[in-house]
Amino acid sequence: HGVPGVEKSREISGDRSGSPICDSRSEERLAHVRLEGPRADRKRSSSSTVNNDLITVIKVNNVIERIGDLVVNIAEQAVYLSRHDAIQVSLDFPGMADRVRVMLHRSLDALATSNTAFAREVLEMDDQIDDANREMFVSLQRLMYKDPETIRRAVHLLSVSRHLERIGDLATNIAQEVAYMVEGEIIRHNTENFQDGE
Repeated sequence: HGVPGVEKSREISGDRSGSPICDSRSEERLAHVRLEGPRADRKRSSSSTVNNDLITVIKVNNVIERIGDLVVNIAEQAVYLSRHDAIQVSLDFPGMADRVRVMLHRSLDALATSNTAFAREVLEMDDQIDDANREMFVSLQRLMYKDPETIRRAVHLLSVSRHLERIGDLATNIAQEVAYMVEGEIIRHNTENFQDGE
């Protein structure tokens, strides 16, 4: 299926620290921001700057928790799929997961260093994840029409794709928070939910 191996997935289900998305490097980045502050290397001009930075870090911390929940959901889907026959369809889950991981790392780097160029890179990458999710949806929908016996397994694969896309959206949210924190600019990015029109 291209989803995480069953042993790794079981480990993730019980312990988020084993996540292929929220790995130790992500935790290190967030820990740096918690302890040092996103603009620790800059001279703060007012207490409002400190308060705004703190609010941003709290928001990002909540986003990371939501990402952890999504990763556990992906692992649970992978465990289910490992117990059933593979369906014959070509899906690049490893590639999609790698791109999402890069987005998350880049967004946390942007926060830790107040680098809006990094933040904008994340926004650009989000379109790639949306495209990948769309392609998987089309492929699996075609398969389900062709072979109804694959529907249940295909739905689980669709869930994995949707969760990865959502993680990409959350990384994009972090990047938007960074841009607003540093430049006072709200960066709008048109995220499209291909499956449910959110």
